[in-house]
Amino acid sequence: MRQGAGLLASQVVHVAAATPDFFNYAEKYYNRVCRHSALGYQTPVDFENQLN
Repeated sequence: MRQGAGLLASQVVHVAAATPDFFNYAEKYYNRVCRHSALGYQTPVDFENQLN
């Protein structure tokens, strides 16, 4: 049982380390390039440029 708890603690460390990397990917690439149905299937950058 102790061995299983050690594995879980190890997994938590890896998740905590991966979280900033995922955030950077989502914020810097995915959200800027992916088209969103709520924006009329435009990228957020295109939608904002259309407003200006």
